[in-house]
Amino acid sequence: MKDNIIKKTIAFLLYLCIFMAIHITPMQANTLSIQGNVNIRVSLSSGINIANFRVERGSYYLIDEGTGIIVGQPAQGALWSIIKKGPVLDVEMGGQPVSIAFKGPLALIPHDQQALNLISFSNTMYRATIRFINENEGIRVINELDIERYLYGVVGPEMGTSADFEALKAQAVVSRSYALASMNRRNVFDVTNNITTQVYRGYSAETLPGGSKAIKAVDDTAGEVIYYEDTLVKAFYHANAGGYTASSENVWHNPLPYLKATPSPYDIFAFNYPHQSRGWPANTYKWERTVSITEAQQMIEKYYQNSSSMNIGSLLNLSTRQLDHATKGTTLCGRVTELKLYGTAGTETVIKDQIRNIFGLRSTKFEIKMDSTVFVKNGNNAVVQINSADGLKVIGREGAIAGVNGGNPNYTVKNKVAARQIPKTFTEITFDGYGHGHGVGMSQWGARGMAASGYNYREIIEHYYNLGKNDGKLRILNYYTSIPVIHENEL
Repeated sequence: MKDNIIKKTIAFLLYLCIFMAIHITPMQANTLSIQGNVNIRVSLSSGINIANFRVERGSYYLIDEGTGIIVGQPAQGALWSIIKKGPVLDVEMGGQPVSIAFKGPLALIPHDQQALNLISFSNTMYRATIRFINENEGIRVINELDIERYLYGVVGPEMGTSADFEALKAQAVVSRSYALASMNRRNVFDVTNNITTQVYRGYSAETLPGGSKAIKAVDDTAGEVIYYEDTLVKAFYHANAGGYTASSENVWHNPLPYLKATPSPYDIFAFNYPHQSRGWPANTYKWERTVSITEAQQMIEKYYQNSSSMNIGSLLNLSTRQLDHATKGTTLCGRVTELKLYGTAGTETVIKDQIRNIFGLRSTKFEIKMDSTVFVKNGNNAVVQINSADGLKVIGREGAIAGVNGGNPNYTVKNKVAARQIPKTFTEITFDGYGHGHGVGMSQWGARGMAASGYNYREIIEHYYNLGKNDGKLRILNYYTSIPVIHENEL
């Protein structure tokens, strides 16, 4: 009994030493050199019942953080599994039980923190520590590592390694700023590994073609982040602004001085670029999406399926509004901020970035076209768009008022060139749009275009987060030392 207590005490002290060696808070990091980086926690997966992993390189301890007990020391290449069984976690190796009934969290912690230590999980290799959190919904898997090595797995997948080097450096600084501004020790993780925060592909991204170029972009900007006055910028970004970025208050809620609508003329760089190099959709600058009225109805019902109070009945019409919430005028970027849905049972309004979700649109910068749309002049000689001629009346030569083309479902319209048949009620909706993403902050394709045209990464960042004012309010500083970074071209 005494021996067991001694063994557990030694194990706990060993774990404590390892734990303290790898956990550095942002406050501590401000007083350290660049070698003392901040750790970030990346959620790789959640809600799973089995988490399989292999140690690919280095030496690891699997530790129960709840008790400090060392569960095992997985050999390289051996398949280990963390299995959720009711309220506890079991551990298996090669399908055979190793230990059972841990509350967790369980953590894979490298023995030698300075070496290259790799774990494979879900067909991807990751550096440093992997943690398995026991949650009610299942196991959450978290990769904890220093933020500079984290960025090795972000910059290439986010920007694309075929981009000019200055665009990759801009992405490194922007992603570092976003990650650090996202850190919250009250949560069990800081960021995800997907587009809800930043795409992260772990060590596997470092081994892909061009991976070394992305690594150099991170190293060349090591520690650099964006400050607006005294605030660390949460540097949002997106794929393509479609010619103009959006102000934050027109997409989400809070107005921020470093997230204002900004011209982005280099977005068109994406138009004829070989997108296969990054897996982008074929046209992030210009796009079109057509849905039938049946599909639109299904999308609306799915969107409102969890809200019994939201029911427009059968879709009759749609209208859009581009309201700038700061000026109360029209948005500079041309994005739709309100989409009204008219139906047989009522009207509902979808606002801001939720508009993308309802119809699966690439951006909110679009115009709506229907196969029933016509443009007519009203009594004031102004052109009015009419999306449905059902119930529309016409006045004949003798002043008689009648329905358009009687009871027929179609009618004929004629311009100076030709005539065509138009349905009285629409059968399909076309969203004719520009851009890809929420439109706030840096446009990645705009940054690529700027870099290809000779702009450096600091100019790209100044443009997207301060309208290119160069008024000194936006600064790129070293996060770890809080000392401005001096470059050769500034001496």
